[in-house]
Amino acid sequence: MKKFFGVRTEFDDKGEVVATYYPVTTGYRLSGYKRRRHPKLFDSVGYVKSKSDLFGQYRYKDMAEGKTVLIVGGEADTEAAYQMLKDYYVSRGWDYEPVVVSAVVGEQSTPRQLANNYDFLNRFQKIIVGLDNDKAGKEAAEKCVARLPKGKVFIATWSKGKDPNERLLYRD
Repeated sequence: MKKFFGVRTEFDDKGEVVATYYPVTTGYRLSGYKRRRHPKLFDSVGYVKSKSDLFGQYRYKDMAEGKTVLIVGGEADTEAAYQMLKDYYVSRGWDYEPVVVSAVVGEQSTPRQLANNYDFLNRFQKIIVGLDNDKAGKEAAEKCVARLPKGKVFIATWSKGKDPNERLLYRD
């Protein structure tokens, strides 16, 4: 999934992962990177703001309309959810491309970033908000619903794990 989403990895001299760089676009042009210094310290390089596109959005820039978009709580969750959906579609014999995105600004600012990308999200018949299954994620999901097109939004909860990344650990 790293290649699909354009994610870059930085290694130290011993070959250990030091940081992961998630590309951020604004107007579908590269404007910066959200950097995760491992294990879990985030900062950014370049322009990474609530006016930026959603992470992964550039992959679907030519899509005029779509059936479903899944919004998750972070970049690693975007990769995990995309992989789970892709595997599921293949197992069913479906030739669909999953559409999964996330905010680049953290769950507290997610509602604002979704509002800034309203036109992109409104292209879809169904918008599923699947943020983390914790207090902050649930509160942010409720705030997101208010910023999205009426009658199209659904809230997902993860049956195992707090997010798609953890859900991968419980694959059946």
